Amino acid sequence: IQESASGYKTMEAWLLHMEEYGEQLKQQAQNLGERDLNCVALMTMHSSKGLEFPAVILYGVRKNSIPLEYFKNRKAGSGPEEGDPEAGLQEERRLFYVGMTRAKEELVLLTSGEPSVFLSELPEEALLRETVRGPGETGMKQLSLFDFM
Repeated sequence: IQESASGYKTMEAWLLHMEEYGEQLKQQAQNLGERDLNCVALMTMHSSKGLEFPAVILYGVRKNSIPLEYFKNRKAGSGPEEGDPEAGLQEERRLFYVGMTRAKEELVLLTSGEPSVFLSELPEEALLRETVRGPGETGMKQLSLFDFM
C-alpha cells in the first residue's frame, strides 16, 4: 500500500485513484457475472458498495486503521467533513458497515495489536472469537522448498 501511495502528493489524490481503480474492478466483477465464481476479488470497502460475496474477509480491523487515524487529525477545510472529527468517524463507521454487509454467508474480521473500537460495538453473541498462535507457539515448522532439495 505504501508503495502504491508513494506516487501521490496527497492522501486525497491516492484515495481518489483507489476509488477509481475500485470502480474498474467493480465493473469487471459485474461483467463476469455468474461466469467465474471461483475467484478472489481484492478491493477497497468503497468499491465493494452494491456487490455481495459468499465470504468476505476484512483484514486490519485494528486501532488507527479502522477507523483510519487520518480522520481524527483533520484540519478545517480539508475535506467533506470540514474538520469535524465526529463526522469523519461516522463516515468510517458507515464504511465499515458497508464492508461487513457485503458477506452473504461468512464474514471474517482479522485484527492484530489493539482491536478497532468498532469491534466493541458489535453484539458479543454474534461473534466467534479465535486467537491464532504464532509460529513459535505451535511447535510446528513451516516447510521450505529447500527442505526437499
